[in-house]
Amino acid sequence: MTEHYITLFNYNYLPQGLTMFFSLKKNYKDFVLWIVCMDKKVENFFLKKKFKEIRIIPLRNLENKPLIKVKKKRKFVEYCWTLTPFLPNYVFKRNKSLRKITYVDADIFFYKSPFKIIKEFKDSKKSIFLTEHGFHPNHDISDISGRFCVQYMIYKNDVHCEKILKWWQDKCLDWCHDYPDNGRLGDQKYLDE
Repeated sequence: MTEHYITLFNYNYLPQGLTMFFSLKKNYKDFVLWIVCMDKKVENFFLKKKFKEIRIIPLRNLENKPLIKVKKKRKFVEYCWTLTPFLPNYVFKRNKSLRKITYVDADIFFYKSPFKIIKEFKDSKKSIFLTEHGFHPNHDISDISGRFCVQYMIYKNDVHCEKILKWWQDKCLDWCHDYPDNGRLGDQKYLDE
């Protein structure tokens, strides 16, 4: 079965995004990688390259009025974090038969097949797979940054996931910044809830 992944990055992050793509390609043969192109240079790069596993999403196609409104008030990285909970819904709405999609940060590197993680998620019968930070006890800052890291998350295309994503989208539209504030930090501290 074809696995679907989604990520986002701009041209400055293209080396990391390509490294992630090729590491996934080396370790998992049957996949599609959806890339939200955060600028025209990334979009043009992938339009020229035409990798068979890659589907591009121009940022303008994803953005809506609420996102454009907060974009003006956020740093680039904060806006990327704000977009994260919107990505699965975007792909699901355009691919109704798609059963799940995995968000991956563009700077992840696959050393081996993610098959065991995919199987663990399938066996769990849950709607969302979260990844814990895994801080060393001497350096645990989860009280500030959150228990979970938005780096590798699997989303099932079901009503439970849709409800959670809507809640997370609303939270990130309301507040998503790169500094701790009142129990919040970026998009990920919300996941503690």
